[in-house]
Amino acid sequence: MSLNPTASRWLQKLLQLRKDWLPLSCRTGNSSQPASTTADHDPFAVFLTPEAHAINLARQAHLASLGLDLDHKQVLEVGAGIGLHTPFFLARGCEVLVTDGNPGNVSEIRRRLPHVRSALLDLEQDGAIADPGTFDIVYC
Repeated sequence: MSLNPTASRWLQKLLQLRKDWLPLSCRTGNSSQPASTTADHDPFAVFLTPEAHAINLARQAHLASLGLDLDHKQVLEVGAGIGLHTPFFLARGCEVLVTDGNPGNVSEIRRRLPHVRSALLDLEQDGAIADPGTFDIVYC
């Protein structure tokens, strides 16, 4: 299995354009250095870079700052990647259905979060999930 080249290029472009958004401790340094080959061996490496971690923390901090009642909700997480935002909701006592359109990502979600309900959800396919339930929050 390989990385989604479009997502990987998108993230790399975003990070190049927005290095000033990242805390100093999360910057990769000299952008003229060749990219790490970790992604060649780990299909999930793009989700685990310091830059991606900084973006995830910023998104979660922003969500927490909105003052929304997120405790004990039914959450549908769409396009979850490998489920790195799921613990944010679990820590608030939510019941989460974690979904992604990539079968490899869903397998990784199941490996990382075996106690959490997960499913393959390709939004371009009709009837992708039979009876998903009802949700208070849809998080994309």
